[in-house]
Amino acid sequence: MFFKKSPAQNKVRAQCDYCGKEFYRYPSQLAGKDKVYCSEECRWQTGRELNLRCDHCGSAFHRAPSEIIKWVEHGCMQTYCSRECYDRARQASIPEGHRPVGRWGKHYAECVQCGKPMYLRPSRIHADQEHFCSVACMREFRLTHPERGVWAARKHSKQQHTICQVCGLDEPAILVTHHKDGNRKNNRQENLLVVCPNCHTRMHKE
Repeated sequence: MFFKKSPAQNKVRAQCDYCGKEFYRYPSQLAGKDKVYCSEECRWQTGRELNLRCDHCGSAFHRAPSEIIKWVEHGCMQTYCSRECYDRARQASIPEGHRPVGRWGKHYAECVQCGKPMYLRPSRIHADQEHFCSVACMREFRLTHPERGVWAARKHSKQQHTICQVCGLDEPAILVTHHKDGNRKNNRQENLLVVCPNCHTRMHKE
């Protein structure tokens, strides 16, 4: 609920707590009210929310009849408690490999530390990589799972190869890790190459 003065009519603009429509009323008509409505119909509908159960997770939730009508008009015959459940149900109904991206052209994913849902660009989605909703979650995960961190993957690769995999230089102390696809976040073993600084520079110039 919000109010904004309308100088022309000496009224204030308010927003209906049921349908969201904006309307004007005199301040005296709104004073002391926790909720305001644009019509008697909206006031009456407020007490008639339907008890529903999510078709994906099974959780109980409430929705106004007008929202249910909108769902049906858009061809949705199932009910979901949240956008996340809607997306999960939609993805589950489509064969693997043909699933569309999530909203804004992004894929649905979950933080491996706290489980929070999020949407990431397709380029960031890799089946064997961890995804985090925040830096705090990433740090916590690295502390509790040191063997699965980014640096652990690179260290493991360097431990397997003590010479440059391109020119054969035997100087383990100066070797670096090169990402074949150019994506520094893609630390799959098949994407890593242990090389000397000279070969590494030449690769990035090619």
